[in-house]
Amino acid sequence: HALTRHEAVAGADVVHAHNLYGGYFHPHSLIALSWFRPVVWSIHDMQALTGYCSHALDCLKWQTGCGACPDLTLPGPALPFDNTAELWRDKKLISDNSRLWIVAGSRWIASKIEKSLLGQHPLKYIPNGIDTQLFQPSEKSAAREKMGLPKDAFIVGSLARSGVLVHPWKGGDHAFAALRALRERHPEMLFLNIGAEKEGPEPWIIPFASHRHEDIRDALGTLDLFLYPSIADTAPLAVLEALACGLPVVGFQTGGIPEMVTDSEGILVPTGDTRALTQAALTLAEDARRREQMGCSARVRAVEKFDTSRMMDAYLELYHEAIVGHAGAALPLHTSPIDCALSRSIEELRTLQEGTLTLKQKLRECRAKLEKEKLQTLELLNHAWIQFGRKSGIFRGLLREWMKQTLRRS
Repeated sequence: HALTRHEAVAGADVVHAHNLYGGYFHPHSLIALSWFRPVVWSIHDMQALTGYCSHALDCLKWQTGCGACPDLTLPGPALPFDNTAELWRDKKLISDNSRLWIVAGSRWIASKIEKSLLGQHPLKYIPNGIDTQLFQPSEKSAAREKMGLPKDAFIVGSLARSGVLVHPWKGGDHAFAALRALRERHPEMLFLNIGAEKEGPEPWIIPFASHRHEDIRDALGTLDLFLYPSIADTAPLAVLEALACGLPVVGFQTGGIPEMVTDSEGILVPTGDTRALTQAALTLAEDARRREQMGCSARVRAVEKFDTSRMMDAYLELYHEAIVGHAGAALPLHTSPIDCALSRSIEELRTLQEGTLTLKQKLRECRAKLEKEKLQTLELLNHAWIQFGRKSGIFRGLLREWMKQTLRRS
C-alpha cells in the first residue's frame, strides 16, 4: 500500500499494469494507486474478472458473483477452500472504487470484460503486437542445418511454456493424437516442441527450450506447419510469431485466435474436436502449395495487423486519454459498502484499506482454522473404536447426541 510513495510511481505520468496476480501485488492497493496516477490495465486472461480461475471455459458464474465453484483444480492460484464468492466481491469492491482504463488484446476478451465486474471502466481494444523485423521467414535449409535437423523431413512444431504437450491450457492430448496420425501417414515427420525442456514420449518429439527471441525465431524457421490446439487462450503471442515467420497454422477456434488466423493463413476447427484437428493437419501436410500460399498470407497479415509499431501508437494515444481523463476526475469515489466518501485524501484511503485487509485476513485465518478443526473432529469421530463405542451404547446422553449431530452435519 506504499506504492503511492514510491519514487518511480510519483515520477510517472501513467502506471501500466498487466497481470496483477502471483503474490507480488496486493489488489486492494489498486484503489489508492488509481487515484494517485492514471492506471492503464491490460487484461491478458480472465483472472481479473472471476473469483478464481484464469479461464472460465464454459462457466458463466463470473458474471453474477461466482461461489460454489464447479472446478477448483483449474490451473491458477490455489485455494484451500471455496471462497470464490468472497474473492469476486473483493474484486468488485476494488473495481467500483478505482479509476481505470482497461485494454483488451482481443475482441473476444473485450466481450467478456463488458459483461464483467470491470465493465463500467473505459475499454479499448489494442491487439497484441510483435517485432515483425525480428520474427520473419527464414531460409529453411539453413535454419535446419543450424539446429541440426534433417533438411528433407516434414517438421511440425508448436510453442508454449514447458511445451505444448504438458501445458494445461495448450491441448496436449489433442496435439499428441494429431501428431500420431501424422506420423503414421508420414513416417519421416518430426515434431519440434518449442519451450519443452524434457524429452517427449516418442523419439520423434524433439524438445527445444530457450527464452531468447532469436532462438525461438530460428526454431520457427525450421517448420513446415505450426500446430496450436489451445483450449483456453486470449491473444497468444506464439500464434503471432508463427504468422510473422510465414507459417500456416492449424489449431482450435479458441478465444481470440480466430481474430488472428483466417482461412487464408491456416485451418481452425471447433475447440476440442480432435478428429477435425487431425484432418486439418493431414490436409496441409499433403498440400505443399497450399501451405506456401498460407505462409505468404500469414506474413502479410502479421505485418499489417500485428506489428509492435501499431500497438505502441495505440497505447500512446490511450496514455494521453488517461492523463486527460484522470486530471478531470474528482473524489469522492463510487458508492460502496465501505463509505469511501469519508476518505479525504489518498493517505486516509490507504489507512482504511489496511485496517479492512487486516480484519479480512483474520477472518480468513479463523475460517481456515475452523475448517481444520472440523476435519480433525470428523476424523476422530469416524475412528473404528469411537464408532464401536457409539453403536454399542457406551456413549450416552449429551455426548452421544452431540456425536450424532456432528456426523449428520458432515
